Amino acid sequence: MSVERLSSVHTIGFELEEAEFEARHDFKVSVAGIYVSGQRGETVKMPYWVGRILDENDIGMVKMPDMVTALKQALSKERTVGPKQFPALEPLFYIKLREYMKRLDERDYNRVYDMLLELFRRRSNKLVARASSMKMSAEINDKLTVEERAFYNLVYRTCSGFETHITAREAGK
Repeated sequence: MSVERLSSVHTIGFELEEAEFEARHDFKVSVAGIYVSGQRGETVKMPYWVGRILDENDIGMVKMPDMVTALKQALSKERTVGPKQFPALEPLFYIKLREYMKRLDERDYNRVYDMLLELFRRRSNKLVARASSMKMSAEINDKLTVEERAFYNLVYRTCSGFETHITAREAGK
């Protein structure tokens, strides 16, 4: 499965997870067969996707973890470890960060985007170096996001196929 498709599947899973929603107004709604209600100032638990729809309609706000702080911490760890080490990221780290970034104004978005790009480049360079020479270990698997696992496996399969082709005794095997 491609990185994009895998990410899409896990994004759906994330949107089905329970989230806290803080109501700005009293509300009672039924969305796709899910009935939720709340009063002004109350925090209500509901599937993230329902909360996002209510948030977009200014009924309240979905509470999200501070992903900018999580990104800064991940980048700081990435800068301090060795070139063959992978600091652990939670499996849905990039999915949550992308969702969080949708709420940022342009200036903050660009600042966070630059940090994300640095993190991506640092980790992808290590992933390519490792995946070009060995299958993913359980230890590394536990430290990668869902997208990074798919990327690692793609690089590994590509490099293995290329190696097999180059080292074949007879052409065409």
